[in-house]
Amino acid sequence: MSPSSVVKTTQSVSASMQPDSIIIYNNGVLHNINREPYETNIDVYRRGWYIINNKTAAATHNLYSLSLIEIYKNKGMTYDM
Repeated sequence: MSPSSVVKTTQSVSASMQPDSIIIYNNGVLHNINREPYETNIDVYRRGWYIINNKTAAATHNLYSLSLIEIYKNKGMTYDM
């Protein structure tokens, strides 16, 4: 893993003991990505990197929704936009 990108998980006490969020360090900035209750670890990381990589391309309030749409598309859902 390169020094410019480090991933850390944060965890609170819960029944499933899955991390509640991930923290991705990228280019000197810490990004905290909260987990959705139904997400797998891979979904959270993919969504997190989608948000980081597209921060300049889309408005911040739309990024959260767009990142979820991308995860769902990867699972076979289709959207009419």
